[in-house]
Amino acid sequence: MALTTSGSACGSRALSGFESARSWNPALRRYRQQVGGRRYASVLAIHDDSIALVLEEYKTWGGSFWNIPSGAVESNESPGEGAARELLEETGLRVTPEQLQLVSTSTSRFQGGESQAWNFTARVEEPTLRSEDPDRLIQDVRWFSRRDAIAELGLLPYAPLREPAVAYLCGDASPGKAWLFDNGIA
Repeated sequence: MALTTSGSACGSRALSGFESARSWNPALRRYRQQVGGRRYASVLAIHDDSIALVLEEYKTWGGSFWNIPSGAVESNESPGEGAARELLEETGLRVTPEQLQLVSTSTSRFQGGESQAWNFTARVEEPTLRSEDPDRLIQDVRWFSRRDAIAELGLLPYAPLREPAVAYLCGDASPGKAWLFDNGIA
């Protein structure tokens, strides 16, 4: 399910300095402590060659950022079930867990714990977007070209959300990659 990676959108990424500049932020440190021990799932939803992104408010990071649909996996859910539910809630796109392809996993270690994440892709046939986010954090949902999605995701200040998605879209990470982040930095 890999996308073509022509163009210079991937080659111009300069993200590590951004993350380093943010690593001192006390609010980001508090966020890292809150996510410890939790399970998360995300879905890169693809229609034709477009990627669905959600504009989500992150008070901890001081603003709103475009992200891939993602969220916590409930205790009674498998990662695939949680990913399919989050995709439906945040975008209105419906897929079954069996339609998801696991492309990577990530472990984020923090002082006092760690969190796990499963990163999926899914091709969707019906591209109509609508958010029914019960958390009321989603401000907008749109389709982006691969190049524009990479640019928007590159602005996320938190590496465990940013790096797996951008690397996959750029073709820099083969399916099955296991990411490890210490204090939110790869």
